[in-house]
Amino acid sequence: MSILAHHLTYDHLQQLREARDELLELIDGELLVTPSPSPRHQFLSQRLYDQIKPAIINAELGWVLLAPLDVFFADGTILQPDVIVILSEREDQIGEATSEGPPNLVMEILSLSTSTSDHGRKRDNYARYAVPEYWIIDPFAQSVTILSGPDEGRYRNERHARLTATSDTLPQISVDLELLFAPTPGR
Repeated sequence: MSILAHHLTYDHLQQLREARDELLELIDGELLVTPSPSPRHQFLSQRLYDQIKPAIINAELGWVLLAPLDVFFADGTILQPDVIVILSEREDQIGEATSEGPPNLVMEILSLSTSTSDHGRKRDNYARYAVPEYWIIDPFAQSVTILSGPDEGRYRNERHARLTATSDTLPQISVDLELLFAPTPGR
């Protein structure tokens, strides 16, 4: 992942996307450029969706959305979490092109190119903009870090799951990590 330092806005981001074929995000006006996700990353994303869907969508509590979808926090901070959960009480955040404001839960799947950002700048920004819960999915360690309780730009609670990951803020969400990290084609 590379970071280009300029104070960019959402309009700049949209112009750049017309000319480039990479995943582009902004944090505090700086451009983050990430390679396309690997097949393993995509399998994990789909498996997360499949396990979360019954608890949220089938129960008619809200929506589970997959990247790429811009989550607009501020004009210079637009991120694309891998998995986004938005409950019905926040449905007015879902616009035609973006989701505006903090989702109820965001999940990022680590890759070699995103690990530093997912553990650092993204984590800090999700807490800063009061995302109630943030999961960091680590396919290398086959674990999930669950962060919750954002307060003054930091998460107060952090725990690690290795067998089953259950949400702190949405206890109906539970992910079987053995199923999540099961072998995938090409691996």
